[in-house]
Amino acid sequence: RAELDRVREQYRSELASKVAATSPEQYEADLFRLLELTEQELHSAKTKLAEFRGRQATAEREAEKAQALSTSMATELQDLRARYQELAASARAGLAEAQPV
Repeated sequence: RAELDRVREQYRSELASKVAATSPEQYEADLFRLLELTEQELHSAKTKLAEFRGRQATAEREAEKAQALSTSMATELQDLRARYQELAASARAGLAEAQPV
């Protein structure tokens, strides 16, 4: 803890001496540059967020399509099973009739 306090105080001291050595004009220019960079970062973050939301919306639409396809395929599979069972029953009935008694 004491070491952390010492390093923190050293950093504050160095920062204070740098600020004191900087002219008000340079300090103002640095602040404006920092503001400009912050605005650029904010714009970049907003752009990335919009792109992410677009990809998310696309993924949600694709998931809905996949779910609809899955449901459709499950229904088709059930229909095919029912048709197979009908054909198998019909074939068994036909074999039973064809067998001599």
